Amino acid sequence: PKVYDCGEQLEEVMRQADTPAQRFSTRGQKTLYVAHGHRVIEYGWSRKRDGWVPHWDVVTLGAGGLDAMDVVKNRLLLFRTQDERTPGSGSSVELVSLDSGEPCGVWELPPALMGAGCAEENG
Repeated sequence: PKVYDCGEQLEEVMRQADTPAQRFSTRGQKTLYVAHGHRVIEYGWSRKRDGWVPHWDVVTLGAGGLDAMDVVKNRLLLFRTQDERTPGSGSSVELVSLDSGEPCGVWELPPALMGAGCAEENG
């Protein structure tokens, strides 16, 4: 699989990845978080290998689809339109620590709100 940087018009290889990215988010220029199947993996840029290399599995996603993800500071935000952990399997946002991979919480979102997801620092 490859990542295409629209701003720089570059195609970059994801090393050791055997499935395409379903969702991804960046943390600066050298860290990439990628949803593959039922997990999110942190990748770092390697000049030596001329591509993105996996560092660690941040979180297992479990059942249900992932609609969007974003990164703010040291938190990964996972947005879902259906989440069994919420009343009536409604939409949710989950925060995961990027320092430890530990969950910080899951919150149900109003039904009319979900269409896509992103986070704004100090917002």
